[in-house]
Amino acid sequence: MLLCSRALCLASANVREVLCPPLRLHAAPVVRAEHPWEAKGVYLQGSVLREDDGRLRMWYSAIGERRREQQYVACAESTDGLHWTKPLRPELAHGDWPATNIVFGQRFNCAAPFVGRYAQPHEGFRYYMAFDSRIEQHQFQAVPKLGGLTEDDRRRLQRHPAWTPDFPWEKYWPSQGMTYRATYFADSLDGLHWEPADGRFAIPGQADGDHPVVYDPVRQHYRIYFRSNRVDENGRRVRQVLTATSPDTVAWSTPELCLESDALDDPRVQQIHGMIVTLRHGLYVGLIQMMEILEELPSWNPLLPLERARFTAQLAVSADGVRFHRVGERGAYFAPGPEGAFDSGMIRPGSQWVEDGDRLLLYYDGRPYAHTPASGGDGLGTEVGIGVATTPCDRFAGLAPLDLAEPGTVLVAVPPGTRQITANAQVPPGASLSAALYYPDGSRLLSHSHDRCAPCTGDQLAHRLAWDGDTALPSGPLHLRLALRGPATVYALDWASRGVDDAAPAAIGASS
Repeated sequence: MLLCSRALCLASANVREVLCPPLRLHAAPVVRAEHPWEAKGVYLQGSVLREDDGRLRMWYSAIGERRREQQYVACAESTDGLHWTKPLRPELAHGDWPATNIVFGQRFNCAAPFVGRYAQPHEGFRYYMAFDSRIEQHQFQAVPKLGGLTEDDRRRLQRHPAWTPDFPWEKYWPSQGMTYRATYFADSLDGLHWEPADGRFAIPGQADGDHPVVYDPVRQHYRIYFRSNRVDENGRRVRQVLTATSPDTVAWSTPELCLESDALDDPRVQQIHGMIVTLRHGLYVGLIQMMEILEELPSWNPLLPLERARFTAQLAVSADGVRFHRVGERGAYFAPGPEGAFDSGMIRPGSQWVEDGDRLLLYYDGRPYAHTPASGGDGLGTEVGIGVATTPCDRFAGLAPLDLAEPGTVLVAVPPGTRQITANAQVPPGASLSAALYYPDGSRLLSHSHDRCAPCTGDQLAHRLAWDGDTALPSGPLHLRLALRGPATVYALDWASRGVDDAAPAAIGASS
């Protein structure tokens, strides 16, 4: 997670953003294809959650021999995050397979599933799943590709309050012979058995990328992110990340633009294919899936260019979940592996970071070839696998002096009620990190000046900031000024309102 960004500070001087990329725990996948319903491979447009008993569960995409008809959601389990099993259950039998780990998608193509837990049980359900599917595969929610909607169609679709009966499908799919897509939801008590069997309609439009959903406890709503498209003034497809909110995952707000490739990216060279988002202690942390376009061939449809692209991930942060700031000068935060590795062609991070003690785990699917939509997925194979990488808690990026001959300074707002502050920082020998408190009008507190601050040294996730040995803070609105000297890097601040043991990491500069 990124907790330090110049965009979230009140002010800064002589500092640069330093990316702290996750490190792969294994060169080989931790989950591979091994069953006939995984004949074309496994990949993590899916989710990993830690359950109450401590085990991890992974919901991932399993592709059978016929990709258009056999795109399933399967479930795996692990006690250590590294070694995974796929329990086969007779009640999940499908077709000629007497026992499987397929939990959804038996009736239609289910793409890019996201599994989350309700903040509070919803109508008896504990889990929800967001996924993409082709609308004509849902017999009770079918939208004819020709001739428009009949009254009977409208009646069936309007059973769901989020249905948009006049959505302009032709704007996004100008050829009537094309397939329309939409985002659906399903619910589950145990994560294995889902209803309704055909999902419940949520949001119209193409959304065949990831569907991460974040629950914001302050705003008390769920926020979903998904991909859409537009055609620019040059007739070029530009991929977009849209976002919408819901109090219950049933009725969704009108989607609004969150991110799209801009002039700095140059859509001919780089495009935003999607973004996964995790909420860490009030800060939205995004991993942007960047397409580095290697080759583009002519196409009859501007929304379906024939592209061959390599995928990397950029880091972004947001205080409100809508306006994201890219961090580290848009450098690659997580990149494909070396030549010959299973993930040498492209990587796609999964939908959540998983907390594991003092570290965070990032699961991702890797492929040894470039992304080529024109192949219709035929390139998928058993060489595709799911890998895992890790980073120390809340060390996604940091701030460090730009010119080591001068101190780097950072000014942030201290949230109301803060009593103690800890800093997640690396301070090697010869470097230093100190802090001082100021009032919002710029006047300083002499009792909490830099020269009274105990210097932070070493590599710690929680350096306690203390002045003359006292960690308590005075009351009232305050600003904190950090001074970094030498090769020191600060990654995060923890604001504790009751005691340091109750501290929760919060973004530098975040005031809520």
